[in-house]
Amino acid sequence: MTQYCDGVANGTTSCSSSAAHVGYPTGGALAGVWYDNSVASISQTTGHTLAAEAVAAAGHFGNTTATQNRSAQYVIVSPTGTHPDGFNTASANWCAWHDFNGDSTLSGGAAASSYGDIAFTNLPYLPDMGASCGANYVNAGTAGALDGVTIVEGHEYAETITDQNPSGGWYDNSSGGENGDLCAWKGTGGTGGAQNVTMATGSFPMQATWSNSNAACEISGPIVTGGTGANDFSIGASPTSGSVAQGSTATATISTSTTSGSSQSVAFTASGLPTGATASFSPTSVTSGSSSTLSIATTASTPTGTYPVTVTGTATSGTHTVTYTLTVTAPVANDFSITPSATSTSITTGKSGTITIATKTTSGVTQAVALTVTGAPAGTTATLSPTSVNSGSNSTLTIAIGASTAAGTYTLTVTGTATSGSHTATITLTVTAAPKNDFSITLSPTSASVGQGSSASSTVSTATTSGTSQSVALSVSGAPAGVTATFGSTSVTSGRSTTLSIKTTATTAPGTYPLTVTGTTTSGTHTTTYTLTVTAVVPSTFSISLSPTSGTVAPGGSTTSTLTTTTTSGNAQTVSFSSSGAPSGVTVSFSSSSVTSGGSVTVTFSTGRRVQVGTYTISAKATSGTQTTTYTLTT
Repeated sequence: MTQYCDGVANGTTSCSSSAAHVGYPTGGALAGVWYDNSVASISQTTGHTLAAEAVAAAGHFGNTTATQNRSAQYVIVSPTGTHPDGFNTASANWCAWHDFNGDSTLSGGAAASSYGDIAFTNLPYLPDMGASCGANYVNAGTAGALDGVTIVEGHEYAETITDQNPSGGWYDNSSGGENGDLCAWKGTGGTGGAQNVTMATGSFPMQATWSNSNAACEISGPIVTGGTGANDFSIGASPTSGSVAQGSTATATISTSTTSGSSQSVAFTASGLPTGATASFSPTSVTSGSSSTLSIATTASTPTGTYPVTVTGTATSGTHTVTYTLTVTAPVANDFSITPSATSTSITTGKSGTITIATKTTSGVTQAVALTVTGAPAGTTATLSPTSVNSGSNSTLTIAIGASTAAGTYTLTVTGTATSGSHTATITLTVTAAPKNDFSITLSPTSASVGQGSSASSTVSTATTSGTSQSVALSVSGAPAGVTATFGSTSVTSGRSTTLSIKTTATTAPGTYPLTVTGTTTSGTHTTTYTLTVTAVVPSTFSISLSPTSGTVAPGGSTTSTLTTTTTSGNAQTVSFSSSGAPSGVTVSFSSSSVTSGGSVTVTFSTGRRVQVGTYTISAKATSGTQTTTYTLTT
């Protein structure tokens, strides 16, 4: 391939010794391998995606300028089972192809590059096609399973070197074929057939390529070296297409690169513009290797459609062109919408509520929207904050219902006004009357029965039954003579409680009395009844008796009798015991000094040896309101 050169006129079939010939890769053609596993391989990827991957590879290897990529080829290898750009499908009749990122005919369109033009090869997993893509073309058996890989990639490499941006290099005018196409699948062996070529890393099958020198396919040829060649440059656009509305401007970066010789001044012009469109460059000329900004300004009268705009770079060495595809569309009218977060709300008099008013740009561009609200009833205020927003932003509607606002249903209308027109939204407002303050009052317990001179109590509880809490003043009526009724607190806040204390005296007439407890507030009064029963006090009395009431005992002996007490009226009480009337030498003792009336004790009568013989009456006395009984003792 070194017989081919750059910077020669179209139609040239040979290169002079002074021309810049294709360089020979003395150190080997392979510069590096990158396994990009950032995302899974796509089964049906497009030419655009392959081009974008090639641009990413240029960045990975640090080839970030047009000069670094001038003689570089990026081979995009896909895994088995995939179909890059339709490979191994009914629509594909090829094994691989090469192109550059800026080709607008790529499936999916051109791919942008800030690194200059990126030449790449789409190399699918060729063994999936077997012999159709070269398997065993040179070598039989397993040794030839990968014959097609080196034959096909060698083919694309040779064509990339001589026609880096198809078709802007060396190709056959009659067939359009490149130097690899003219020698593809021409048999094996000889000077022009596919055959194994020995290299530093082994022997690999390769196909021949076309030699202009000998007008034949050749597997090898002499290495040709030349001078630096005439001055030349390349030109590219990024992006290669753009879409604007009538009256708007599209921009692109026009880059240049020195491809041979020395840098030179390149002046820019544009042609193919639609009616009403103008193109300008800033700057209008650059030194090759620099860039300019292309601005295409359209007017309201520019016809809609797609236009290929040709950008021409002119230097003393000649001209180069690049195509920028301009699409002009009709402008979209600005418009917006207005939507409340709720279309209805219910608020009580004296209260307030909020609703979010959302705006949205429905077409065109954002615009200022002034907001107003109408329809608020008397005594009610409706305010918006803020009162103006850019479409796409929100405002808050605050509705405050005054105490004087009549209950009912009202329609609020929120209006948004912009330069494009106005839109409205309605909100149904229901005003409800505030509930009247009220309370309840209860007693626990609600009744008691006490004897004359005793006391009773009850808990007075209040509760707010509607509205808000309020102060409740407490009073009681219906108490009979001799009864006093008092509260722990004469006033409580509804929801709280206090204690009602009732005291009777010994003179309070027995009977049942309804006491009325009244709670009074600004909203009104409520009452509840406490039933007090006063009972007469019965005096507590008791009686005593001995059994037996007499007994005989020898001097120095003793006898016993049981003293029994009985409650005869009222309540049981404590009874204490004593005796009187016992003669000298006789002692009286009680098994307990006191009992509760209803109980009994044992009385023991003991005599001394010298007691005088005779009959004696001894008194047993019980005290708690005194009672006496006698016992006759004979010695």
